[in-house]
Amino acid sequence: PVEELAGVWVHEVSHLLRDHHGRSDRVARQRGLTGPGDRLRMNIAADCEINDDVYGDGLARPKGAVHPSTLHLQSGELMEDYLYQFRLGPRTQNLAWLDCGSGADGLEREWDLGPDGAHGLSAHEQDAVRFRVAQGITGRPGNASKGWKRWAEEAFHPPQPWRELLGAAVRSAASGPGAGEDYSYGRPSRRSTGLRGVVLPSLRRRPPRVSVVIDTSGSVS
Repeated sequence: PVEELAGVWVHEVSHLLRDHHGRSDRVARQRGLTGPGDRLRMNIAADCEINDDVYGDGLARPKGAVHPSTLHLQSGELMEDYLYQFRLGPRTQNLAWLDCGSGADGLEREWDLGPDGAHGLSAHEQDAVRFRVAQGITGRPGNASKGWKRWAEEAFHPPQPWRELLGAAVRSAASGPGAGEDYSYGRPSRRSTGLRGVVLPSLRRRPPRVSVVIDTSGSVS
């Protein structure tokens, strides 16, 4: 049916929008996931991330679309989280047919570009698609789900790696030269004694002052 076909198109584009191909490749390298069963699990997990909030409001859910509840999992989580929570077994035996292509798990297929050899999107073009969709969600009033609104905000302002930022700040503060790094008149230089009526500043090292700030905005993760 045409209604279900529209749902399939939105689903497949959602793999691109959420960078499932890139994220799956990173997960595969980190966890040593190489077999076809691992790729199927990544595809299922990616589908769970999409399907928990993409359908409704006129967009029909295609028959057989996997949902977190199918695997007795909670909605609203990411592909990487779902991967930890299930294995292939009785609950997934009806999903052995599932294959959304390289857009879902990062593994190229011979049929990805079709018999005529279509040209895939470049990384720049992929980012342009994400930007246009995010702009459509945030720039116009509507009733998009919270998950998609959160995705759109992160597309414009991606979360920053707070561990790397904090580590760089601490290393920079702690690696100042021991002899001094700034001039101060708080303690005059000993050389001032040789110059009558002249007060020279001395080099002082300022130890870092540690402050703890809790950021709840979600811009850093």
